[in-house]
Amino acid sequence: MPQARELAASGTLSVRCSTGTASGTRWTGRRDHLLLLDLLDLHAEAVDKIGAGVDRIVIAPPLRGSYPSFAVVRTDGTSTSPTWRA
Repeated sequence: MPQARELAASGTLSVRCSTGTASGTRWTGRRDHLLLLDLLDLHAEAVDKIGAGVDRIVIAPPLRGSYPSFAVVRTDGTSTSPTWRA
């Protein structure tokens, strides 16, 4: 499987969740979960975003538009939204 950096650079990155999936639902697809963790590691603020460690990744309300986002729930119970600006 290509690494997250290669997928992001190629513009072929795609992580899916079902339309209408409730916010707070745990991301269950192992491949997608690992890809999201890889992307999080590439974030310019990865150390701050990861904090005490990642407990789970959950579906979050859209930050803009109609597509769901995701949030990182840390092992200490806090959470953050790993946003990127193009």
